[in-house]
Amino acid sequence: MTKLFVISNGVRSKQVNVSNVLFVDVNSEDESKVSNEIELKTSLTNGIPIVINEPSANLLKNLTGFGVDGCEAAIIIKGKGNYFYTRTFMKANFDIEQVKTATMQIQEVRKDENEEERTSEPEVHSNLVSYEEINLVEAVLEGLKNIAEIESILDALGNSSWQNESVPQNRKWSNYWAMDSWKSMVLNDPSEETSKTQTARFRFTCTFSLLAANKPAKVKIFNVSVGGTGFEPMIAGQSLIRDNNKHRGWAQSLTSVEFLPTSNEFGNIESYLPINTAKEVTVSTGYSWDIGFSGGVSAEGPSGEVSFSYSENKSSSISNLDFETLTESEGDNGMRFYHNCHIVGGDTSVNPKEMFGSEWTKMMGKMFYYHFPDGDRVRSWPNLSKSLLKPGCECVWYAKSTASKTGVIKFGATQGLNYFYSKGGVNHNSHIKNTISNSIQIDMANVNYDDPR
Repeated sequence: MTKLFVISNGVRSKQVNVSNVLFVDVNSEDESKVSNEIELKTSLTNGIPIVINEPSANLLKNLTGFGVDGCEAAIIIKGKGNYFYTRTFMKANFDIEQVKTATMQIQEVRKDENEEERTSEPEVHSNLVSYEEINLVEAVLEGLKNIAEIESILDALGNSSWQNESVPQNRKWSNYWAMDSWKSMVLNDPSEETSKTQTARFRFTCTFSLLAANKPAKVKIFNVSVGGTGFEPMIAGQSLIRDNNKHRGWAQSLTSVEFLPTSNEFGNIESYLPINTAKEVTVSTGYSWDIGFSGGVSAEGPSGEVSFSYSENKSSSISNLDFETLTESEGDNGMRFYHNCHIVGGDTSVNPKEMFGSEWTKMMGKMFYYHFPDGDRVRSWPNLSKSLLKPGCECVWYAKSTASKTGVIKFGATQGLNYFYSKGGVNHNSHIKNTISNSIQIDMANVNYDDPR
């Protein structure tokens, strides 16, 4: 193991062999030995930041109870109780997409919407998008430079109801794992009439919580909450490449986050937020938890009970006639949240989920309307399609109290962007879905209210 020296004056600036940050290079160490290194154990005990290069999901799971594949690096800090602040840096080659364009030849005499339209094969444009690389060293140092900020996160979570002070330290009844994911891409003008570019990106955080309790139900509770910066079609200081009646884009037509358990260890989905709410975009929402511990410590170890309850805590939302949120089941036990399925053009309803196909569809055609004497025009995007949208949502599963295997849940986020334009007698729909997807492993044996271990 080698050390990465970072100056910090925070209360976690305790020393591990004269360094207050421990750097673990898994490439040069046998991964099976890493978990038993005395320096690593000391760092975890004292809450000292640990940076691990290219950790496997299995190593992360052994250290924190949660693991995810595809990490270039991870920062791990153990907080009070069993909370782990974990920030992962994902490999750049995850889910690289290209722009596709579907086209429709405009007829000399415009046809009825119900008639078939003449279309051409979709084109794939590798020169219209580029993905911004993450400088790993800079990203890790950025994540470590403000230890005080990490301190405040840990202290806030450490003082939450999930970390009841009266629960003995050796009682593993709750566990947390936080993940920060982002993706950024630079888009060009698909009509090739301008050299202007537009940077679309999204960043979201997932917090995975596992709690074992016996009142009012004897279950293990698995909770996933999503927040973060959000989805934005352009960064601050930018505008759409074009936004006139012949060219409109790139606009954000669809955003979504999804969770799909691939094993039975999590039990059944019990509750989720937001519920379907027409013409409303939820900015932030979640649950308020009331968790308590009664009892003490005997010669046999901790005794007593852990109780829980929760209530909906919907804080704010944006209502708009051109937007609606949608929630739909994913598989038998998962959930997908669409944050801005929209309606465009008054009575003309557009379902954006149908605007990303490889062939031209009537739904794509609804984005255009005829105007004399200059021909087809593109409908305006709703303002929220050009705005930052927060991905607030939350799900709760109830698992059996005896669940002890490793559960796996797929999770992901999608940002759908479209550029519609009419040129040379042809209507175009250039589109791309910017995605992040992965799976996380959760050790269900890591919490148990009646087994202090």
